[in-house]
Amino acid sequence: MKKLGILSILVAIAIGVNAQNIFDKGSKKIDLTIGIGSVRHLGATFDQHVNMEWGVAKIGDKFTIGVGFAVNNSYGGVNESTIYGEYDYTYSQTYTTKIKNSHNRWVQSSEKKDVKREGYGSATANVGREDFNTMLTASFHYSPIKKLDTYAKIGLGVGCKTYVFNKIRNENGFKEANIKDKKILDNSERKSWISYSYNDLDNVEWQGYKAKVAASMALYVGATYYITDNWGIDTQIGMISSNLEGKYYPNSFGIFAVGASYKF
Repeated sequence: MKKLGILSILVAIAIGVNAQNIFDKGSKKIDLTIGIGSVRHLGATFDQHVNMEWGVAKIGDKFTIGVGFAVNNSYGGVNESTIYGEYDYTYSQTYTTKIKNSHNRWVQSSEKKDVKREGYGSATANVGREDFNTMLTASFHYSPIKKLDTYAKIGLGVGCKTYVFNKIRNENGFKEANIKDKKILDNSERKSWISYSYNDLDNVEWQGYKAKVAASMALYVGATYYITDNWGIDTQIGMISSNLEGKYYPNSFGIFAVGASYKF
């Protein structure tokens, strides 16, 4: 047992001696990762993350402080739901007329008229959440063994929560039309046509689903193993990205991500 204990101490000392600060003061690093996350009460998300940071200071011989920024995006939590919306817009009707003049020749003219449409309707749709945020970050780096950089990171910023609708169906209360040169008058002295196009669904505002600004934050740990002097494989786990909760807009957060790192 004594020999095993001494051997363990020697190995720990050797690791400490051989460890080097892979991310050091003056280093620059960019991470591109994809991962999974969740929207509370709704389900899983697919996430994308971009991180850029600079080494700015040292703490003793082993730790490096980094500062930077992050841009995060997530989509998911898709559920079938009944949605309700209002529309209030105008569309143009074009009237084309031909009249015989005193020389018994047809003379054509056109006139446009704006028509107002407003109403209310419902539909069934697959509703998904899409979140975006950008934040400033601070990190603490430590390299326990050669080629491995471990870190803890915190971030604060601002984000936007939106809802995305797919496969809208079972519409009720919405109409559309695409009329081209529909004849409304035809006799020996005068001919008239009408053309117009509208679609209520193209102009609907779904109730309760406006984009919402939210505070965002991150608090997680990560590790980068460098395959070459510049390129590495990066993994992250924790609260990688979160748009905080608001009324009717549950919070989203990234849980795990993996991708590539490049150190300048």
